[in-house]
Amino acid sequence: MQANCAIPLTSPLPIFYYEMKILKGFAVAIGFAHNEYNCMYQPGWERCSVGFHCDDGGIFIQNANQASNVFEKCGTGDTIGMGIYTRTGEV
Repeated sequence: MQANCAIPLTSPLPIFYYEMKILKGFAVAIGFAHNEYNCMYQPGWERCSVGFHCDDGGIFIQNANQASNVFEKCGTGDTIGMGIYTRTGEV
C-alpha cells in the first residue's frame, strides 16, 4: 500500500505519524520514501527511503543488506506505526 499524496514540506504540523494493523501476513514493512520510489521494493532497501520490516524487526535506511537497528519482530494481529519529524527529517 502506498499513500496517494506526499507529506507537505511546508506543513505547520511538526509530526506525521501513521499506524496499521497487520490482519494477515508476516513479511510486512512500513516506512517513508521519496514520491518516485519503486513500490516493487520494501521501504528502506533503496535510496531515499527508510523502513521497519516485521519479519526480522530491522530498521533499514537506504540499504537492503544491513539493518541499522533491530527490534522485536511482529506479525498477524499486531499494530505498528511510524512517524517523521517534519522539521528535522528524523524518523
